Amino acid sequence: NSNMKRCNLFLLLPFFWLPIHAQTLEGKVIERDAHKPVPSATLFLSNTMVSTTSREDGSFVFPSIPTGRYELIISCTGYRTRRIEIKSSSLPNNLTIELEPYTNELKEVVVRSYEKDGWEKWGKFFLHQFIGITPFTEDVHLENPEEIKFIHDKTNNILNAFSRKPLIIKNKALGYELYYELELFEFKFSSGLLLFKGFPLFIEMTPKRPSEMRKWLSNRKEAYQGSMMHFFRALYRNKLLENGFEIRSLIEVTNEEKSRVKKLLANLNKPNPNTLQENPPTPDTIRFSSSGDSMSYYQQIMRLPDKSDYIQPQIIPSDSIAYAIDSVTVGMYFDNFLQVNFPGKNMPLTIADATHGENSFPVSATSGYDKMDFNRIRFANKMKMISKIKLLSNEGITVLSNGSFFESTNIISYGYWAIWERISTLLPLDYKQPPPL
Repeated sequence: NSNMKRCNLFLLLPFFWLPIHAQTLEGKVIERDAHKPVPSATLFLSNTMVSTTSREDGSFVFPSIPTGRYELIISCTGYRTRRIEIKSSSLPNNLTIELEPYTNELKEVVVRSYEKDGWEKWGKFFLHQFIGITPFTEDVHLENPEEIKFIHDKTNNILNAFSRKPLIIKNKALGYELYYELELFEFKFSSGLLLFKGFPLFIEMTPKRPSEMRKWLSNRKEAYQGSMMHFFRALYRNKLLENGFEIRSLIEVTNEEKSRVKKLLANLNKPNPNTLQENPPTPDTIRFSSSGDSMSYYQQIMRLPDKSDYIQPQIIPSDSIAYAIDSVTVGMYFDNFLQVNFPGKNMPLTIADATHGENSFPVSATSGYDKMDFNRIRFANKMKMISKIKLLSNEGITVLSNGSFFESTNIISYGYWAIWERISTLLPLDYKQPPPL
């Protein structure tokens, strides 16, 4: 495999770690055509608590840009949101940012495309997918749902959601208020695949009492342990095992016998054109055209999954999938699939409910969370936090020390992470991780 050979060339490179040095970023926000200042624009580093606002003359200052690579988001009412990638190692001396005003023509074109009564039809579904079904869901509230518009492509059965203004989300379970610039929300009903991407600014809430802060700290640790942020931070430091993660190679194999039976049954149901006029088929004719034993066998085969996972039993080391790109960036590449297990923690009850008997993420998984029964608790305790990830192209992803990763659309997750990694469990990149397990 040429791609694996290319990857192996990097595996012997050492990992590096540099101390963090904050730097200053200054600049000005102006309107694109008129070149006039844009005051009161919000500028923030996505997925952090680092933000500032432009002054009356459009100028802004970030006194402290932490080490790393970030998406700088510039948002202002009446203008299209801009996104600029910045690196602390090469910050511009004086950054001029041009914002494009929304025109009336553009507004009219966009509004005409949206579904009428979209929130009444799709709002509950959107919240289940976007906020998620986690132990924190009930304490997470979307404050401005009226900003979300929906387009349902009935031909391809795909739902898209849009918002021109930032979504305001209060997470009272973790103690954060989020201003979320939604860039993409797409749900494909045929495959159950959810794609969503956005740029959140975190604002830490002020606790009303010490016990509330203790609850937030406990919930944040719960959200972090076994999460993708936890995984990628551990991967960056080459300490997956020390942090409780086990990774194994996984190959997905198609069930050839089920494919054969599918074709056989499809042909069985096809009418024979030579005898169609003389002997039109009926359901009884089809049912008894094979022996009882054969039909019973076919039914058993059709109940099996289309594909099966074959997992290598040995745990593979971090440096077999990760390699140093430079002194502050690590690359990640692997073939086929990777199974990620976090055995030190049982799956939360709500996630167990959502995955019980399902490989997908059911819409109506919230009911009955408080009505715990012994069977559900026993089932949850047997389920482990196992995820499966796959790269969608031959290119890998890049990982930074704070757990952020770029080329994020090149990786897809299944299992535990596919359900857990939602808005209700989202932590800022500024979050200080608890000590390793």
